[in-house]
This record gives sequence, structure tokens and C-alpha cells, in this order.
Amino acid sequence: MGLPTFSQLLAIEGSHLVTADLDDAKHWQDFQHDVATLHDLLANDTRSRWALCLDDSYHMAVACLALAHAGKTIIIPGNLRPSALAELSDAFDGVITDSAAISLQGKASVTLPVDAAQSCLPLPHFNDEDVQLILYTSGSSGTPKAIEKSLHQLNVEVDTLENTWADIVHGSEIVSTVSHQHIYGLLFRVFWPLFARRPFARSNINYLQQTALNSTRPLTLISSPAQLKRLNPVDPAFYCAAVFSSGGPLPYAAAQCSLSLLGQLPFEVFGSTETGGIAYRQQENETTRWQLFEGIHASINNNGCLSVKSPYIDPHSFYETADLCDFNSDGTFSLLGRADRIVKIEEKRVSLSDVESRLVQHPWISDAACIPLDEDGRQFIAAAITLNHEGATQMASQDEHALRLSIRKLLTQWLDNVAIPRRFILLDSIPQNSQGKRQHAIIESLFTDDPTALSPQRLPSLVKAETTTDQARLHLNIDNKLPEFCGHFPRFPIYPGVSQIDAVLRFAKDLFPIHGQFSSINKLKFEAPVWPGTQLVLTLSWHAGTKKLTFRYESDQGLHTRGVVSFI
Repeated sequence: MGLPTFSQLLAIEGSHLVTADLDDAKHWQDFQHDVATLHDLLANDTRSRWALCLDDSYHMAVACLALAHAGKTIIIPGNLRPSALAELSDAFDGVITDSAAISLQGKASVTLPVDAAQSCLPLPHFNDEDVQLILYTSGSSGTPKAIEKSLHQLNVEVDTLENTWADIVHGSEIVSTVSHQHIYGLLFRVFWPLFARRPFARSNINYLQQTALNSTRPLTLISSPAQLKRLNPVDPAFYCAAVFSSGGPLPYAAAQCSLSLLGQLPFEVFGSTETGGIAYRQQENETTRWQLFEGIHASINNNGCLSVKSPYIDPHSFYETADLCDFNSDGTFSLLGRADRIVKIEEKRVSLSDVESRLVQHPWISDAACIPLDEDGRQFIAAAITLNHEGATQMASQDEHALRLSIRKLLTQWLDNVAIPRRFILLDSIPQNSQGKRQHAIIESLFTDDPTALSPQRLPSLVKAETTTDQARLHLNIDNKLPEFCGHFPRFPIYPGVSQIDAVLRFAKDLFPIHGQFSSINKLKFEAPVWPGTQLVLTLSWHAGTKKLTFRYESDQGLHTRGVVSFI
């Protein structure tokens, strides 16, 4: 028997858990009531297109069902940064959020949870094919691209996931490290467990081991290569019912580490926002090929790229991707890279054209060319830039570090951290051939061959950021390849206190309007050492009136470092 459709879902009777959070569990009756309450608020509103900007996955489920029953269009932005939302604001009439940090001038706003009210069931019926859910992803030009899905198409894909893996994930609790603002997280951490009656976590998990200890059920982990690559072989092992990964290629070593620590080889899922899931695999060896999901038909077009026919899009015609691949006689295939300028950095789609267009908005930059680089298995963006007269004048009196900070401050208005270039090189002009096309191979060689390329001091990897105008909570991975560990100390590496303070200042100046000079640091206390591979949470609070910055480094072991920085 298949899963219910979206229009049938609320009519199901039950008392099962929807979420399993110990401090705020929700049962099926709670979900029905909360959907009906929000529906009653929206039903008589004339606005038809609502953007969902939500941190809580339970709220995401409630909002999607309430909007569907109210006959509204569901908009899911991929980027919740203020300037990015403002650029997209013509696409929606109102915002549903659960964060005080999300506010758009001139737009209606509903904040969840709404006040409890006397709600009425059953709600009006709707046709799944008539309700549109629109996601946004990077287009080839850099402009966010609207991808329309009917609820029927999403329901077909959820059915496929259940038919493929129901026996494996049965009886488990769904936890995730990926956002539900993108199709992978939306399907795997929200819709699939909701329809299959499996409890799911409301928030992203930060420490998998702690979550496992607190759960009474086996865990199914919805993750990505960015997180799975950070698994530490010395961490305690525990059993997962299943592990899923999507968004980019998972290194074979990371797959094997998952098997060792979590008891499972990850199921890797290949697809895109446009196509939905196309294929999956488990890397039993380094040449494991991809297997198509049931119902997906694929071939190679004249450009050597994958062409797919799928029930999750138009089931009658082929969709041409930009994924280069080769097919085996048994229908499995290998991926050979991308043929366009959309790249995956830490599993997020990044348009190199978009980053370049943002760079040239900087008042000092006249031209820019971006390329993806990979060092020690970590991907990032590098940028070759040319300066205008004002930029050259400024550089004569400032150092490259000031330029990087200025660029970062500008780009964070639009881009995720992973899309902001980590390396720069200054050129008189961008290399071009006789046809005026940029020579990306030459640009790449400038970074790999030129020792004078600007390489900023490495910071700990930023896994997740929760920020407001004066508060920030940054989840950091203290990479064991940070140069500070070399020689500090021999055979006994710890993360130096001076590096901790430097990271505090550099993150804070990127996030807050700190214009003064460093004056002093007070109440500094090093409570516990920080070892390689530690997962830290850095909490920052900026007090503009007193020009003071308080900070705390914490982990699941407790407090590591705290202090107060003063500026003048």
C-alpha cells in the first residue's frame, strides 16, 4: 500500500509521534490542530504566495500543509540572508517564519507558532497537482532560478523513497545535519518521515554522539559529504539504522569511516532541485557506479551529459543535465564532472558567475574571475581580481588582509559562507584568448604555481551559523590540518589560545559593524584545551554602546575559553 497523498494526509487517524524531541515532542493530533489553526489564519487572507523561512522542521511541515489546504503557493527560498531575500521579494506576498531575525519591509509576516485557537477539521479538499511548491536554486547566470514542483510530483518521489528503503529505516528516528530549505532536506527530513509516520528531529543536530545517547530508537542520519568528511576515527562508534548523503561526491575514505563509526555505508543520492533524485549507490569500493531509481529513464546526449526522463518532472520528455557521465551495459553509470559553471562547494550549489558579479560590485574591483579549487579534500572558491584606480590607491595604503575583509563584508549580504572566495590573486587583467574567452586553466595555474598568491590564514571550518545583528552562534570544526597544530606541541597538539582569539576577532569583524581598534582583552579564561577534530560552538555578543565583544568557546565537554574584548 502506498503512502497517502498531501490532500489525504490530515484525514488519517492516529496518535503517533511526529517529532521525538525530548523537550517538545509533537503527536499526530498536535500536528492536525496546528495545521488547522494556521490554515484558519491564512484562508481568508487575499495574499496567495507565501515564503517559508523556518528553522524548525515541524513548523515547515505545518506551514506546507496549511498553505496547501488554503490554496496558496508555497515558496521556499534557498538562502535566508537578508539581502538575498530582499532580491527575491517580488516572488512572494508574505513570509511565514519562526525567527525574529527574518523581517522584510512591506511584506506581511506570520510568526510560528501562532496562538492556539479553536480550529475546524476537516479542512477544504485540494488537488495535489494544482498546488505549487517553488524552490530557488542557482541558475547558470547566477540569478536565483525558480523550480516549480507540484505536490503530486513530490508525493511520487516520497513514495519512491519509501519503496526503496522502508525496510531499512523502519522503526528509526530521523535526524539531520542538512537544511530543509533545499529539496534534499525537505524530502528526506520532513516529508518522507511525516508521510511514513516516523518521528523526526525539529532542528539540525550538532553532536551526533550526544543525540544517539539521548534517543530510545535507532537513528537514520540525513547528512552530506561536508559533515561526513568530518567524522573523526577516534570518536566513539555507535549504530545507525541508515545513513544518507547528498549534494556532492562523498570521498571513499569518508564512506568507509562512516561504516566504521556509524555501522553503515552511506546511501549516496544523486540528483538536483530540477530533477529530484536520479540515482543512488553505496561505495563498497572506489569504482562503485550509480544505480537509477525505479521509474527513472536516462541516456547520454550528444554533449556527453546525462539526459533523464522522470515522474518528478515532465514524465513525457527528457531533461538535459550538465552532468558528464558514462553508462555501463547494465544501466549503471559513473559521473565525470560538470559541463557548466555551477559547482558544488560543501554540497551547496554555487554559481561562479554569481560570485563574479557580486565581486565587481565592490567599489575597488573592476573585474573578477572565479574558479573552484580543492586542497586536502576540501573544496573552496578562488578569485582572480583586477583593481580599479580607487582600489589601487587603497591598496597602496592598506594590506591585503583589509581588502579580504572588505570583500567578505560585501559578499555576506548575498552569499553563503561557502560561496565567498577563500583565496585571491591580484592581476593587471584577466587572461583571455584571441576570441575574448577567459582562460580558466591559466587562472588556475596562477594559484597552484604562484607562491605569491594571496592565501589568508586558515580559520576553523564553519559548519553552521546562527546570527542576528549583535549575536552569533557559530558551529566550528577544529580541523586537524590547521597549521597551528604543527609544532604546538610535538606529539601533543592543542589549538593555541592566540589562534582562538584571532578567530574570534576575524569572525566578529565579518559579522558585526566593529569599526574601532582593538584595545584590550579582559576576563580571559582558558578552562580546557582544544584538541584536533573538536566540534566547538563559538558564541559572540557585540555590545555597540560599550564597544565590547564577549565570547565563549564550548563543546559537548563543556566550556573551553571565554573572555571580553574591548575596542576604542
